Amino acid sequence: MDKTGASKGYVLIIALDDNPTTPLENEAGEILIFDRFDEIYSYCNENDINIDNVIVDELKVSNGEIVTNLGKVFEFPDVEF
Repeated sequence: MDKTGASKGYVLIIALDDNPTTPLENEAGEILIFDRFDEIYSYCNENDINIDNVIVDELKVSNGEIVTNLGKVFEFPDVEF
């Protein structure tokens, strides 16, 4: 993983800190996946989700194994979107 998003072969998934073991899903019940942190920030902004309550995990695409609990990685004061 780098400062912009997921490592090669991985995607980012998010959960809320009040239910950290349950990834957020869309209305069809599919887990939300992201490649970059700015996508997560935009999604949270559009859906009135406090970014301070978001937990990010990196998920390996090939087998669905959650490999890294990244915790609260969001601090965007100097990032332009």
